[in-house]
Amino acid sequence: MNKPLFALILLFYSATSFAQSPARIYSTFSDFFDDKYIETELTLLWQPKTDETMHGGSAYTIRSETDSILTVDLKEYYPLVFINDTLFANCRYVEGSGFGEVVYMNDSYCFFIGPYTDRARYENGISGYPGITSSILLDVATEMIMDGNKHLYAINIKELYGDYVTKDFLKEMLGKDSDLYKAYKKERKKNSVDVVLKYVKKHFGEE
Repeated sequence: MNKPLFALILLFYSATSFAQSPARIYSTFSDFFDDKYIETELTLLWQPKTDETMHGGSAYTIRSETDSILTVDLKEYYPLVFINDTLFANCRYVEGSGFGEVVYMNDSYCFFIGPYTDRARYENGISGYPGITSSILLDVATEMIMDGNKHLYAINIKELYGDYVTKDFLKEMLGKDSDLYKAYKKERKKNSVDVVLKYVKKHFGEE
């Protein structure tokens, strides 16, 4: 490949890889419902770390190309960011890194797809690099709700505490003797994110 053409391709790749997009930053979960936000421009990047790609589906990095302090604050303080027509939740609530795509939220819970976190490994006695075997052990031990490699998490908005969604989580939320939980147990694809969200929405009277 000749040098001018290579330089042009490299320039195009750099421009498209780090192009900033209009974004809304929410300082609290309540701000989202009150439509209060900080308008700015940010970069959304897929985070293809081996650990997260193999065990947690896709997680995303959101950063500012012009304000390094804002980039740090995004990681540590801001719970929600809306960018590229998608709402993202901060994975720090489940001791993960980056941001995960929100799939359902009300004034009680925020459900999102996130990476395979250190908390998940720790709570299940899995240390060191997880690897495929450890991932299987994790799924058996916790019966995590997944679609493919993507793990479903829930943040309790009032308590600001997040955890991965398991069948035990649903049993507690829906009530082990409730008609909803009994119907859920009859589902063939109990680990499907779509199936789980269907019952969560019914629980909150939205379906």
